[in-house]
Amino acid sequence: MSRSLTKQMEISIRRQYEAIAEQLLDEVVNAQVVSLNRRLDKGVGLDDKPMPMVGARYAKKRGKMGRLRTMLHTGHTRRSIRVTKGRNVRTIGVGDTFARDKIFWNHVRYPFWGISPEDRKFLQRTIERVLRRAQKRR
Repeated sequence: MSRSLTKQMEISIRRQYEAIAEQLLDEVVNAQVVSLNRRLDKGVGLDDKPMPMVGARYAKKRGKMGRLRTMLHTGHTRRSIRVTKGRNVRTIGVGDTFARDKIFWNHVRYPFWGISPEDRKFLQRTIERVLRRAQKRR
């Protein structure tokens, strides 16, 4: 095989790999945002167990939201979740300081921000699905 053909194959394989890697990153980070939101909907913490109920006074202020700790009272924190995209890097963060502070202080008391054991399983299934799809295209 000639060197130029080998070099062309190498470039082609590298491009395919980079495209799959970028797609994989996008799908995994989106799956984690979905998983985080699901846990917040259910009031489940980082240990995949229900977080303690909010206090009675705060629950009364929340009205129909009840006592479940869901971070859904106004929706501000949820709307502030952002994904930052860089080359070979994705970061899930928060768009403003108010939401960042709220997440920080709630997380100190009742950890919820991050990847839980159930999230890991969900992300693993997502990775396998993306790789199977990429393999079928070849």
